[in-house]
Amino acid sequence: MRHEDSNEYRQIRGWAPPFCFPELRKAVESFQKDRIQAFEAMVDGVKLAISASLNQVLATEIEVFLGSPEQSDNKKNGYQERNYALKGVGVIRVKVPIDRKRRFSSSIIPKHERVDPRITEDLAALSLAGLSTRTLAMISNRILGIDVSHMTVANSLPAVANGAEQWLTRPISDQYWALLIDGTYFNIRRRGSVEKEPSLVVLAIDEKNHKTVLAVEAGHKDNVDSWRSVFRSHKERGLDYSVVKTGVMYELHGL
Repeated sequence: MRHEDSNEYRQIRGWAPPFCFPELRKAVESFQKDRIQAFEAMVDGVKLAISASLNQVLATEIEVFLGSPEQSDNKKNGYQERNYALKGVGVIRVKVPIDRKRRFSSSIIPKHERVDPRITEDLAALSLAGLSTRTLAMISNRILGIDVSHMTVANSLPAVANGAEQWLTRPISDQYWALLIDGTYFNIRRRGSVEKEPSLVVLAIDEKNHKTVLAVEAGHKDNVDSWRSVFRSHKERGLDYSVVKTGVMYELHGL
């Protein structure tokens, strides 16, 4: 072995193999002893770091608020601590600042909000897929580490539904050479119960062979007027039918 490759030389040059650091050796031993507990400890450390960063942002937010001329008679008056479920992270502890005049309202973490809106949207999507809001409320603590009421899930449904409707009625600007057309059934939640309802589905393939959903509309595959409505909607949204060369369908008597 050359002198340059020896541990002594590398340590002198400012580098040492990982096993020379007691912290890393201790981490390896903790994983060997109890892998689940070690993962939890590591995640807790990440949560603490994210919590500290978010609290700094919140503290800066109220400083900016109190720095305006309109708040010359106002000052900070402590903070309120609460748990907050952040998507991709879990439950962290946040300190939302308070002002003496009670004029400050955080836009980062609004008053009374306990769950990242992205999480409630995900739960709402699961609800639309057929899981009841009560079931989601029951499993939320296991998945998220925080209790989410079934009303919180229910209240987020309109936002998800509106977003889906906007996407399904979006303008069609791309050109598609093939349409895959079918009639099927989806589980639809209405008035607290889940029922199978007939739907008409159209997938499109563009010149790069990428697939996209053009339509998911209520209707039976054997109903002529339902299909007319689907294709009329495509034309109104901008689909160029002159470019479509192929249609793939099977036993759709309504067509």
